[in-house]
Amino acid sequence: MSCVKSAFDDAYRHLDSNPPDTKAAVRSIFESIEILVKQMVTTKNLNKWVVENTLKEKCLSLFTDDVSIQVVTGLFDSMSRWVDSIHYYRHGQPALEPVAPSEEIAIHIISTGSSYLRLLIQLDLRLSNV
Repeated sequence: MSCVKSAFDDAYRHLDSNPPDTKAAVRSIFESIEILVKQMVTTKNLNKWVVENTLKEKCLSLFTDDVSIQVVTGLFDSMSRWVDSIHYYRHGQPALEPVAPSEEIAIHIISTGSSYLRLLIQLDLRLSNV
């Protein structure tokens, strides 16, 4: 977990720098989630397919009632779209100067990523106790 926390802390450190390094911040929050996901399921990368077809299925095993299953399914579907969107900032762009997210977008991405990370940590703890 120390690598997860380090990447998470880096996201906020980059955002708090003057001027804010929004691209590094977004990359770091993504990395923190990717590190955790790699500890939860077998994968080389964090991408939409992994969230929808591997991670979601593993985490759904923790729930038995239909309402929770529907809600958790929706949360992971949302997370898969979030992961897919962040790849535009994670990977090289076809421009000489890569476009960094605005502060507003970076703050939203980091806030949302922090929520996903918290959920995954809690689910991973539950999975470890099953």
